[in-house]
Amino acid sequence: GAVYFLEGRLAEAEAQLRQAVLLAPAEPSWRYNLARVLDAQQRTEEALVLAEPLLQANPRDERLQRLVHSLRQRRQKDGR
Repeated sequence: GAVYFLEGRLAEAEAQLRQAVLLAPAEPSWRYNLARVLDAQQRTEEALVLAEPLLQANPRDERLQRLVHSLRQRRQKDGR
């Protein structure tokens, strides 16, 4: 999924990462990367559904803090 993401192939990245989440639901990196892919597709609410619980479980993770902050700002800007 990460390679597809870096290549800008977001639909393929999403499909691969969704499969990874199904196969290893306890692995947080898959959910984080899926949230980033959804964010890149302007699917803010879906990304937040994945990212917020990760941040709650890992409150000191700076990359999660940045992602959730960015998503919340976008949601506020979009008026939601």
